[in-house]
Amino acid sequence: MFVLNETKDSIEDPLEELEDFEDFEDPVEELEEFSVTVQEGDTLWGLAAHHLDDPQRWVDIFNSNQDVIQDPDVLLPGWELQVPTLDGQPTVAQPPLHAVVELAEYAPPEIHPSPELAQHASSVVPYAIAKPTVVASVPLIDTEQHSAPSRQTMLAVGGLGVFASSLGWVLARLRRTQRRRLPNGRMPVPPSKSAVELDQQLKAASDPDSALFLDASLRVMSSRIAGTPPPNVIGATLGPDSLSIHLSSPHETPPGFQASTDGMTWSLSRGNALESLLAEADGVPAPLPTLFTVGMKDGNECLLNLEHMVALSLEGDSEAIVDLCSAIATQLASSHLADDLTVMCVGFGQDLTVLERVEYVPDVASAVERIGHYQRQSQALLGRHPSPVESRIGTCADFWQPMVTLVPNRLSQEEASLLLKACGSSVCVVANGLDGAAWVGQFDEDGLLIQPIGLRLQSHGLSGDAVAAFAQLASAAKDTEGVMLTVPPSPQMQHDTSAEDPSGGEIEVRVMGTVDIVGTARPFTSRRALDLVAFLAFHPEGADRDQLKAQIWPPDDPPSDSTLANTVSRARKALGVNDNGEPYLPRVNSKGVYRLRTKIGTDVDRFETLISAARNDPGESGRKYLQSALELARGTPFTGGAGDMYRWADFGLRTQIECLVDTAAHELARRCIDAGDFQEAGKAAMASLRLVGVCEECYRWRLLAAAENPTEVRKIMAELVNLLKRESDQPESDDLLSADLLELYEQLMSNRPLFK
Repeated sequence: MFVLNETKDSIEDPLEELEDFEDFEDPVEELEEFSVTVQEGDTLWGLAAHHLDDPQRWVDIFNSNQDVIQDPDVLLPGWELQVPTLDGQPTVAQPPLHAVVELAEYAPPEIHPSPELAQHASSVVPYAIAKPTVVASVPLIDTEQHSAPSRQTMLAVGGLGVFASSLGWVLARLRRTQRRRLPNGRMPVPPSKSAVELDQQLKAASDPDSALFLDASLRVMSSRIAGTPPPNVIGATLGPDSLSIHLSSPHETPPGFQASTDGMTWSLSRGNALESLLAEADGVPAPLPTLFTVGMKDGNECLLNLEHMVALSLEGDSEAIVDLCSAIATQLASSHLADDLTVMCVGFGQDLTVLERVEYVPDVASAVERIGHYQRQSQALLGRHPSPVESRIGTCADFWQPMVTLVPNRLSQEEASLLLKACGSSVCVVANGLDGAAWVGQFDEDGLLIQPIGLRLQSHGLSGDAVAAFAQLASAAKDTEGVMLTVPPSPQMQHDTSAEDPSGGEIEVRVMGTVDIVGTARPFTSRRALDLVAFLAFHPEGADRDQLKAQIWPPDDPPSDSTLANTVSRARKALGVNDNGEPYLPRVNSKGVYRLRTKIGTDVDRFETLISAARNDPGESGRKYLQSALELARGTPFTGGAGDMYRWADFGLRTQIECLVDTAAHELARRCIDAGDFQEAGKAAMASLRLVGVCEECYRWRLLAAAENPTEVRKIMAELVNLLKRESDQPESDDLLSADLLELYEQLMSNRPLFK
């Protein structure tokens, strides 16, 4: 249990007088809901289309069921989901409409550089707000101090929904595999503070619907022009209203696309149903695997096709060149727009080799040698290489996979000549000072100018510190060993403790599902006040004003002093006072710190107490303690708030709670199997699956619990295989199963006895 030390010293906070102002809460529309039972093969997209007549409202269903659904891509049959309605209208805000931007219409963007870094803009906001320029900062070092670092490392993500989604998806895939394979009693290695902040920024900036729309549209475009001479695609522009594909010369327009007057741009409205596009795109090879985000123009994400460019010379600010090369390497290494490719980082990016598509070589000579080996190997396997677009667009034939070589350090004339000779045959080069290249990217005070098309835009990039943070996230997600999960020892329990017994204190903060606080003087009417109390409950050392502002509010929208004071006041009033008339949330102490008084516990405290008691009792009472502990797990931890709430719980605390529940479920399942209670063993495994998603150990216990029923065993294994297919997007998903699980399944289906 967390123990809070009381302090008698206090000081009048000049902000406290603001807390007596009239409380104000924005009105919240009430949603009516009805329930549906998940059937095999159901998706959130399909449920929204069927029940709400709008597949885009899958977000509404997800938000209403975050205590059940952890991963929107994973639904288990039998789940009861709440489907919200609001006068029959979508409850998500619709993005503003923007006109389609053609390459010929580009003009210099407005850029407002900061005094410290003239290359970048300020403050991060979610992509859905559709602001054109967003920059997030990642501290150079882990520190709890509030003094500003000597310099800020910057990650431009705002509006770059495809870029951020690519990075986010590769992390999500790695984490799902990790969670499935992580040994019992262990948890992922917690990343550093800077890595956590980067992950939060990527989540805020990502726009998965836009990324999926882009990918599906390009594959559909390819399938609809099959049998005709392929077009030469320069790049694409993705906005909230439509996708524009830009050509180097006019071409016959694919059905469903709209052509510009000069025939140089094809546009596809975002009004096309994404589900239909995804179905049509299924099985179509990625036509433009080297498409990468180069920057922003008028709030739209601009992407260029490296296979069309072949060679791109970067000129100007050397730091900006390194940052752009890092961004290209990271995006292509995780891009869903490519079925396969190789990214070769020359003299930089060694951290990124944690991603399987990335190779590192120390110098240009090594790069040229590696390119030659690749070309000889590809020719021996697949024969002479045709034009990249000819082999990819409009066909399913075998073709060479592209290799993208990135050289951010300035080239000598001899090195530039060697790389230019190596270009072609699906080898693309982006380099600093690649003299003789037909395409040039010039960094100057106005941003980035791409010639020969005269495209002026605001560039983006990943600093070395941001790359290191991303590499740390990927490395941590690939680690399937983890670290030991520890539960603090607790005295032997002398009484029966159930999930309904809030023995942790007079007031209990419940976070193992939708966040709630029981035992308060009055209901919480402010979600920020609820967030603030939850934060303080898990930080018994307390927090000062700056820490509360940084942890409770989104980084792009920090509160004013009066807003913070008002939130603290509302939290204090809701919590009330103890038997001595003292408020559970005292006024700020002499050190400027807010702390909760004792007698405020958490459901996590109680969960740990029950688990500790179960470890001391291997008998029936121990199983009851475990069952009571699992009853506390109402759903995914820290749900029920807006997307920017409870960010402070990401990774460390949220992950620890999930692993605690998972480990307790496995232990209960094992004990039930040993006791011959197969039904309760299956229930224990399902309790964990509802929280953590696909977990091989849980499915192992489910299989063992169903050992006497071959039909059920077969059904459980089929369910797991189908979930893996959806997760991995690979038909060979049974290859992702561990050998131990496959051996168990074969043993069960062969009717060999397991229990004596």
